[in-house]
Amino acid sequence: MRILSIRPIEHNSAGNLTCIARFDIELQDEVRVKDCSLLWSERDQDHLIYGPRNGSHGRLVTFGQPLREEIREAALAAFGALDA
Repeated sequence: MRILSIRPIEHNSAGNLTCIARFDIELQDEVRVKDCSLLWSERDQDHLIYGPRNGSHGRLVTFGQPLREEIREAALAAFGALDA
C-alpha cells in the first residue's frame, strides 16, 4: 500500500469534521482509490479517513477498521512529509 499523491486543501468544515487533504492511494498493484479525504475530528481529537463520495449519494468505497487504520497512518505520514 502507498499514497500516490496527497493535496492539502483549504479547510472545509462540516460540523465537527474538517477536511484537511485529499489523497489517492494504491491498495495493491491493481487497486487504486482516488480522491479520499483526510479529516480532523474536533469531537474525537483525532484524524479520520473517508473514501471518495458519489455526489450526495454517499461513499463509493468503505474500509474495514484494520485497513482504515493503515490508510490513516500512511496518509498522515504523507501529509507530514509535505512540510519537510
